[in-house]
This record gives sequence, structure tokens and C-alpha cells, in this order.
Amino acid sequence: MPDGFEEHPVPVYAATLEARLPATLVIAKARQRKVYGVIDTEQIERVLKSYRDFVALCARKESETGEPCLTRAKSRLILIRKSGAGALFAIGSKAPII
Repeated sequence: MPDGFEEHPVPVYAATLEARLPATLVIAKARQRKVYGVIDTEQIERVLKSYRDFVALCARKESETGEPCLTRAKSRLILIRKSGAGALFAIGSKAPII
């Protein structure tokens, strides 16, 4: 999603995230080992769970609002529209940060 690196948030559909999740998990696992030197499987699993939780959060919010989540990679935040208002969530967070 190169558009997600621009100044403005872009929609990200849950179906797209779900389709890309298996490959993302493979890459994230390899990155934990190669880049960060993590060998503890429980620690790696916590990281992978954060990706699964993020996808589940986006799917749930899209189902609730009927609109895809908006993302902007620079801030590592997602914006979820709800009845015309927005709430910012940190990736993997279940509670709004503002």
C-alpha cells in the first residue's frame, strides 16, 4: 500500500489485510529472527499476535461502521470513522489513544 506512506490516510479494507496476513506473518517472523536477533518463540508469537489482532480490529471496525479503516504509515496509527467522528488507535491497541 504505497499510498499509505503519503501525507493523507488511505482506506485499507479488511479483506485485503486478511489476504495478505499469511505472507506478512512469515516476513514478520523472519524479521524478528534476522533483524532483531529474537530466538524466543513466545516473544516472536507475541509479535505475530499483534499483527493478527490488528487485522481483526480492522475487520471488526469495518463491520461495525460499514467503512474501511484509514491508515497512515508515518504515524503508525489507524483512523477509524464512527458516525462521522474519528478515533485514533495505536497498531494492536483496543483502546483509542485520543
